Amino acid sequence: MKYSALYLILIAAIGVQFPAQAAVSPVVSSVLNTDNTGTKINITATIIAPPPCKVNAGRDIEVDFGQIGINKIDGVNFKKKIDYNVTCEIVHDSRQLKLKVTGTAANFDTKLLNTTVTGLGIRLESSPSQQIEVNKAIDVTLNKLPELYAIPIKNASAVLSEGDFTSSATLQVDYL
Repeated sequence: MKYSALYLILIAAIGVQFPAQAAVSPVVSSVLNTDNTGTKINITATIIAPPPCKVNAGRDIEVDFGQIGINKIDGVNFKKKIDYNVTCEIVHDSRQLKLKVTGTAANFDTKLLNTTVTGLGIRLESSPSQQIEVNKAIDVTLNKLPELYAIPIKNASAVLSEGDFTSSATLQVDYL
């Protein structure tokens, strides 16, 4: 779900008198007092959505674990920082945003990101050691984005073989 900030441009006349019983609501296009002692108010607005936030200027984010020992994958070893940045136009730095990693979940744990090796998943964390579940958003602010980490996790019943693995996901940041 994508939320956007709405900006209203209000056009109104100066010197308009408002009768005591008249009310103006954002969903009302005009208000007229029933006893004809007031002045009609016409309100027009243009609703715009700010442009989407850009993650890493649209460039891919690479996380290279290098060589990892099959028997040393324990959910702690091989933790790698995910370097990224976010820019949002027309948004105040303290604006609440949603950060979400969208991808295929591992078949042995739906909170982990799937890899090309059966029995191996990637745990995503934000600082301080908070797990980010795949396909679930977390609240963040633009001026205080969390550090993100990727950690290889082995299914306890899996027997891994030597070889390369890959995993991919999409990091999204949306307006709250």
